[in-house]
Amino acid sequence: MKTGVAHKSYGVALPMNHGKLDKLFRLLPIWRKGLTYSLNQWCRELFETGSLSTWQSTKTFPNHLSQRQWDSVSRQAKAAFDSWLTNRQNEFRGLVYHSTLEDDLKRDLYEINLRYAWYEHSDDKTHHMARRLMKHLRRRNRIPDLSKCRTMDMDGKIARIENAKNTKCERWAVVSTLESGKPIRVPILADRKLDENLFLNNETLSNHLTIRFNLDGSVNGKLITTLPKAEKRTQGGTLGLDWGMDCMFALSDGRLLGIRMFDWLKQRDTELIELTRALQRNGVKPSKSRRYRNLQRRIRAYYRNEIGRLFNQLSKEQVKEIVVEELDFRNPNLSHKMNRLLTRTGRAAAEAKLKRIQELDGVTVTEINPAYTSQQCSHCGYTARDNRPARDLFRCKCCGTTLHADINASRNILSRRSRENGWRSIRKQEIVRILNSEHANRYAHHDDHLVGDAQTSGATPRRIQPYKRLEKTGVKVSKSTTKYYLKSHSYSAAAFMATAPT
Repeated sequence: MKTGVAHKSYGVALPMNHGKLDKLFRLLPIWRKGLTYSLNQWCRELFETGSLSTWQSTKTFPNHLSQRQWDSVSRQAKAAFDSWLTNRQNEFRGLVYHSTLEDDLKRDLYEINLRYAWYEHSDDKTHHMARRLMKHLRRRNRIPDLSKCRTMDMDGKIARIENAKNTKCERWAVVSTLESGKPIRVPILADRKLDENLFLNNETLSNHLTIRFNLDGSVNGKLITTLPKAEKRTQGGTLGLDWGMDCMFALSDGRLLGIRMFDWLKQRDTELIELTRALQRNGVKPSKSRRYRNLQRRIRAYYRNEIGRLFNQLSKEQVKEIVVEELDFRNPNLSHKMNRLLTRTGRAAAEAKLKRIQELDGVTVTEINPAYTSQQCSHCGYTARDNRPARDLFRCKCCGTTLHADINASRNILSRRSRENGWRSIRKQEIVRILNSEHANRYAHHDDHLVGDAQTSGATPRRIQPYKRLEKTGVKVSKSTTKYYLKSHSYSAAAFMATAPT
């Protein structure tokens, strides 16, 4: 893929007659067999040689597809395999990060994982551990089954996009079928935005067509355009973004976006649960119900549109950088089925949109480790589980700061940007140790710090001296009181006793 080039896709209608549609449907099962065969070859190459080549020679493949068709099939299978490998790479990194392995072994595993080198021909301890972890991940997430794929990705060799002649459509695609030398011309009805952007935004139409076969027997497609990537923004603010519980996004500047969305999702969740129960009582699998599939499709479309709308809104503002945490779209108020649906849909949509605003709008996206951002006070830095008495309320037990829990988390996400690599390469235990240590040191050096000091920042938090609260009430600080504060505020003993009154 060319560097410095971004890609956009546009949905199109393919209003063809029954004869052309029948030829495409006859191609689909052969295409599926080709995808399965090609994917098996890619898997064998990785597991036997320990690496993957950039392309696959298809000259020795079965002859039920032409050589040009095999090239498109191979690229589609490789794209599916690359996507699966990327997901396993992320999970591998998470397993190593949360493990109790030695730091040197972790570092070597990170390096192997970065190169997709889990199956290199080496019998050292690190590669043996890498293969064990990948075996575990492969059991949890099987390699994709392309025998049921309903999409055909065709490049310009077998789906040439041309300007139509003597038809009502502006374009058609000359598509190769199973009959050699007898392609079909598929009419293309594109959205008006495509022509507008081709004229205004310096976009170029690629010679590529994606055909999707829907369960109801209809067929639609997608066209791809290319355009130069935008230059990185050098002016504007930096926003911390937290995936909220009762809203889509919470921003470090105090805004909550997508507040009404979860009310809508809650109503659809109730419909989904009731429909599932009704189908089960009648002995019908939900996947076989058209009404169930339509409801899920409606939820996915709404969720994707909301994510796109909100990110478009942010990209139009004077923002040069967005700091985000690891994607998690689960909500305790929604059912397991709904959370699974939103997680799959939301993660894919958000990742695609974040990539798009980087390429097309020049906004920098920085990811950080979100550990303890929901428990840390963005004003004084005190970290404790008790700081969140309710799901949407944050009240610091140390300085008394009170604000929306998601906004507090977004400010911590923003401040963590200044940490080395966003603290993405260190464990949670190390993070909380550093936070507690910094908090204790600030407590030792700022005797005049008052409760609720508005000048305190999230990047350089300060803490109060809790024993002064007791002094104001005339209570003598005893050893038992000291132990209580050590336990409830996670102070280090050395820092506490060094500054405690005598």
